Amino acid sequence: MGVGISTGQILLYDIRSDKPFTVKDHQYGKEIKKLDSHPYQGHDLVTSMQSRVLRYWDKDMADFNDFCLVPDTGMMFLANKDKKMLTYYIPSLGPAPSWCSFLDNLTEELEETNVTSVYDDFRFVTAKDLDEPGLSHLTGSEMLCAYGSGSCVFKRHEARYTAVKAAKGLKREAREATELKRDEQDIFNAP
Repeated sequence: MGVGISTGQILLYDIRSDKPFTVKDHQYGKEIKKLDSHPYQGHDLVTSMQSRVLRYWDKDMADFNDFCLVPDTGMMFLANKDKKMLTYYIPSLGPAPSWCSFLDNLTEELEETNVTSVYDDFRFVTAKDLDEPGLSHLTGSEMLCAYGSGSCVFKRHEARYTAVKAAKGLKREAREATELKRDEQDIFNAP
């Protein structure tokens, strides 16, 4: 049984327990509008939807235990608690191993297609970068979109984000200076 809540989390339950066995966060802070299960290749994929995001994810996805980089290549293996080991090829880390050189051919074909990257219009900021000046509430707004462990600032709003961050930082510094001054006065005025 699955439940989507107004803060953007999905809780999956075994009906015999009052505690969820899986909690997934969309990281946008918006309500989950629809939740469904879809069998695919022996797995139950969960489909969850918010107002602007639709995600497919495997409820049984195991945590990673170890990884191995093939020396002098861009090949990586991830060990997890599943029957199948996860294998990834990342061309920017190095060439394909000699025993699967066809990956280099695929990479060259993909490089030949001239596609502008979607991420050229964004700058990534971590959750900590947002929490320090108190800007985490902007996630999901037109200024920030949640992505992975942080958010992406749209380049067209970067100047506005920087100005808001600076203003919040100045307010925090002024508040800390006032508190320090008050503490100093309390020390000197104590009987």
